[in-house]
Amino acid sequence: MNFEIDALKSNQTWFIINLPIGKTLIGCKWIYKLKFSANGGVEQHKMNFFAKVYTQLEGVDHFNTYSPVAKMNTVHFLKAVVAAKNWFLDQFNVNNAFLHSDLNEEDYMTLPQGLCIKKPNQVYHLNKSLYNLK
Repeated sequence: MNFEIDALKSNQTWFIINLPIGKTLIGCKWIYKLKFSANGGVEQHKMNFFAKVYTQLEGVDHFNTYSPVAKMNTVHFLKAVVAAKNWFLDQFNVNNAFLHSDLNEEDYMTLPQGLCIKKPNQVYHLNKSLYNLK
């Protein structure tokens, strides 16, 4: 969890401020997963930090949503090219792989549980996108 938080800090995803009057907060949560190896053993413990976006209102908290992703047809095509050319194909994990696009809206998020903060009214002011953020 510290690794994930440190990666988000190093990307300047947010800065900590006191919540401005009249602003709403987006919640946050940790999602934990186990990644298994081919033989069924646990290969990796994974965790991601998500925004609870069900509190966001379209036209108030966000105005448009866009998330570029690779289509499965493209992935299948690339795999076919690799097979036809007899190339080597490998897989790897990228930590913190979501897009770090700048936000145009003012979004404020609660601090995650367990984070020690000296002042009680402090929140994250988001500069960049976060998993699940609209």
